Amino acid sequence: MTAALKHQATVYGLMTLAALIIIFAAGYALNAGHTMLMFSFGAVTASLIITRCLVATAGVCVVASRIFANRPSATAEKLSKLASPYSAPALRLPYSRQHRRHPPLAQFVNGGLKWIVEC
Repeated sequence: MTAALKHQATVYGLMTLAALIIIFAAGYALNAGHTMLMFSFGAVTASLIITRCLVATAGVCVVASRIFANRPSATAEKLSKLASPYSAPALRLPYSRQHRRHPPLAQFVNGGLKWIVEC
């Protein structure tokens, strides 16, 4: 039990450290963008451009949070219902045609490659 808790603490500690490094990197990127804009447009205009971009990003985050908040969530009643054995997806056999079917993007790429070879 102790080893599992230490493992989880290590994993979450490393994830937290990675998140902090990403935040610091974003700060440096903002500073670099501000410096570049400052040389092009001046200090005040560069600050206003960065501020407008940050406010717009915050606005997008608020709108996204409102959209996600209005979605119905999975309730305990829905999660506690036993699923019907008929609701499970069909078994995919390893040697059937269904198993060898490619996703649409792969079909598109494959068709494009065939077209290039034929030309």
